[in-house]
Amino acid sequence: MRTALGLMFVLAGFLPAARAADETYHVQKGDVVLFLGDSITAETKYWYKLYYDDIAKKYPELIVGEKPKYNGAGFGTAGLKFVNGGLSGDIAAGGLKRLPGLLAQHKATVCVVCFGMNDRYKDRKGYIATMKAIVQKLKEAKVAVTLLTSPCVCPIKHAELQPFVATLGEMAKEVQALAAEEGVGYADCYTPTKQYMDEKKKDFTWGDGIHPNEDGHRMMADALQAAWGFGQPLAKEGAPRTPAKTK
Repeated sequence: MRTALGLMFVLAGFLPAARAADETYHVQKGDVVLFLGDSITAETKYWYKLYYDDIAKKYPELIVGEKPKYNGAGFGTAGLKFVNGGLSGDIAAGGLKRLPGLLAQHKATVCVVCFGMNDRYKDRKGYIATMKAIVQKLKEAKVAVTLLTSPCVCPIKHAELQPFVATLGEMAKEVQALAAEEGVGYADCYTPTKQYMDEKKKDFTWGDGIHPNEDGHRMMADALQAAWGFGQPLAKEGAPRTPAKTK
């Protein structure tokens, strides 16, 4: 008997690990995804790439009927809708005030929250407390939350932004800790944008050191895809959503 059990354990070591039951793609059919943030979100670029370049190709079953036409306020079909909750110049405190109206209007089931670029100098001290209030309000409304860090600033052409590289790095760590504390999703675009700048010595913004260019928005979209389990099987409607990656 012991020999047989021992053989079973040995063989188990050569077998592929069983797929965890929760290894599914975060987005589900019927979702309304609200993107809450500042001008970087309002521009729609990173979530445009998510919808049209990524999801529509990998999960076509989420697109009911013809591929929807682009609209800056949002776009989608009954299978999956993306809604613009970005506002130029906004900070987390502004997003918190706007959130009840946005939820009432759009009936969101998922919310991506991306603040920090303006908070770094407008409300650094109150930033993480306000982000926590946003998370709690979304959880009360039973909306699945993913916190997306702000991208890094790029001081290559704007030396005055250099101090904020470290500031936004600190804020990204605070967001990561908040996500772990609240058991919600976390997507990190600060790290890849900073690495891009450090390693390639190239600007990933439109030239102002703040607003991402196409490469920058691609990194933001990739951060969400990594957090949401892009490539994993699509979950059934109403299936429990596990928090996105927090590492």
